[in-house]
Amino acid sequence: MEKISILERYILESIIQRPEGYSKIKFSTGLKDRVLSNALKSLQSKELVSLVSEMYIVNKANPALIENQDTEKEILLKTCLNSSCSSKALIVELSDEDEKLLNTMVSNIESFLLKNKKKTNEIKEKTVFFWGKQNYFKAIDSLH
Repeated sequence: MEKISILERYILESIIQRPEGYSKIKFSTGLKDRVLSNALKSLQSKELVSLVSEMYIVNKANPALIENQDTEKEILLKTCLNSSCSSKALIVELSDEDEKLLNTMVSNIESFLLKNKKKTNEIKEKTVFFWGKQNYFKAIDSLH
């Protein structure tokens, strides 16, 4: 089974809910023509996407859609950390009580993010959150 690149997954996320035409995908992802065209051809060759009546449709039955997501997340995280984003890293020593408090605060942040997760066709407008943030489009674009 062929692996899906982080760029291909980015494109798939923009069309997984409903079929879209090329111009809509381009607008949603913010990718350059050459990059988008090559990635869509690759997705078609992997039988993950079909082109029907000028609309790209995701083959949701293909098991490659769920393979290697952890590896892709690691690549995206490294890309965000190596690019210009607002992230901070601190080395701290916490008491047991402080660690419990921190875990509670992180849980609250996760609940807040999940509750406020917006559905949008413009994937380039989404934010990657990892105790710091980076625009998804900028993270993907920096790979090319």
